[in-house]
Amino acid sequence: MSKIRVSIIEDNKVIRDNVSKFISFHDDFEIAAVHGSAKTFLGSLQIGGVQTDILLLDIGLPGISGLEAIPLILEKMPDLNIVMLTTYEEEDVIVKALCSGACKVPAIKKAVS
Repeated sequence: MSKIRVSIIEDNKVIRDNVSKFISFHDDFEIAAVHGSAKTFLGSLQIGGVQTDILLLDIGLPGISGLEAIPLILEKMPDLNIVMLTTYEEEDVIVKALCSGACKVPAIKKAVS
C-alpha cells in the first residue's frame, strides 16, 4: 500500500518544522512538500506540480491567505483534501474555509482508512 502524501503550507517555521517532523514519524504518511506561503506552493504547481493527497493549509499566511488560496489550489488539484491548520476559532472564518472547499474531519478519516 502506498503512503499518503501530505503537503504543508505554514509561514511559521517552528510550527512547519514540528508538524513535518510529527508526520514523518508515522509510517502511513510521507511529506510531499513544505512551503512557507501559498504563493510558493502555487508556483510549484506551475512547474510540474506536487503529488499530494492531503494539504495542511494555514489560514493566516502572508500575501495570499489560506482562505484565498483554497479555490486557486482546488482549480489545479480538484481531488485534493485540504485541512486547515489554524488557531482561528471564529465561526465565520471556519465556515468560509469549508465553503471554499476545505475538508471536514470525516473526509480525512476516509482518506486515511
